[in-house]
Amino acid sequence: MLAQEYYTETVSLAIESGQGKLADAIKTLVYQNSPDYFELLDFNNDFIFLEPLLFAWFNQPTKGSLPLEQLLIGYIEENIRPKKTAVHTDKQGILYIPSIGYFKTSVPDTDLTLIWDPASRSFSLTSPKGPVPFSFEPLLFIPNSRIEILLYDHPLHQPIFSGSQQSIMDMEENGARGAEPPEVETITRFQIGNLKQAWNTLAVACPYQFNDISAVARRVVIFSCSSLWSFATVSAHGTAFFSCTPADGELFFIAELAHQFGHNVLNASLADKEDYFKVNPDEIFVSSWTGNMKDGRNLFSAFHGLYTTTKVAEALDACLTKDVFPKDIDKHELIGRIADNKRRYKTGLEKADHSKLLTEAGMEMYREMDNLCGSIYEERKELIANLKVSNQPFVFNYPQYVSENPRE
Repeated sequence: MLAQEYYTETVSLAIESGQGKLADAIKTLVYQNSPDYFELLDFNNDFIFLEPLLFAWFNQPTKGSLPLEQLLIGYIEENIRPKKTAVHTDKQGILYIPSIGYFKTSVPDTDLTLIWDPASRSFSLTSPKGPVPFSFEPLLFIPNSRIEILLYDHPLHQPIFSGSQQSIMDMEENGARGAEPPEVETITRFQIGNLKQAWNTLAVACPYQFNDISAVARRVVIFSCSSLWSFATVSAHGTAFFSCTPADGELFFIAELAHQFGHNVLNASLADKEDYFKVNPDEIFVSSWTGNMKDGRNLFSAFHGLYTTTKVAEALDACLTKDVFPKDIDKHELIGRIADNKRRYKTGLEKADHSKLLTEAGMEMYREMDNLCGSIYEERKELIANLKVSNQPFVFNYPQYVSENPRE
């Protein structure tokens, strides 16, 4: 099967099936924890139950002060929406209601009541002391998509950033999680334009990958924190977290859209791990067959690594093939990123006895990933053969690349 056909047909069906299973799991949890609100939700609308903050709420190490109903109220139709809902503001005094927007108050970390007036179709806030003034800010989306750009940090993300939640992808080598709090608002507003343009470029350059991402992508969190890399996690399924600086441009976001939402795509596709693995992939480690005890990845992480390396290569290669970056400086960075990504290919999974680890479906997915990534780098081998990327840190650094590979 051709790689494009495989990802278009087989993976797309796996995404749809996996998203349904994940939604069903959240439906059960919502029913168990908030049966009254559950009855008011559209049971057949999986989009509701794939709200990323629901995954975060149910994966909290300890239940905090944020009521579950605060995450549900925005998804209830106006004509049956409860008139009073218990809510809690964050440390900045912001009350974020998914599907509605931001209520910005002057009362941080406070229990309030959100009042819905069906006659005027408007909200108000009250406390035991009386009405609470607020300003309202609507949600922001990438145009022509359902992907929300989160404008402020959210308290349910703090356990993820600090490292007290597990199932993080691409942060194994970070070592300093939680060393400093991430900054969200300033860097997000600075980078909105680059993110939007990257999304549009991906749609043109790599439409079938764009479609797979669109099937799972719900939210983007752009943050600034020198000790944290970009990542994705099943604890906020549907979200991509981008660690970014003001110097990062459109190509950074193209690579990270492919990379971090690639993790989300694969998490959905592999919702039933036993369909793809003969063993528990979380308990078998790459070091068991390579002997490299410094490699802390398990089989599941290594599988993710090959998939995302392939999708990044595919997206960047498509940009080069379709010449979507005609400027010399952009093309120079693009080729550098393609070369740098190659070092993530063939990092140990190829040495495993696949017949003992993978089912027939798992073997097929592995072969398609390996063949696609291998074919891209075979085609580009002359282009990147003499490029120097050994000095690169884990995250591609263009100024550092230019120092070893100056533009002609």
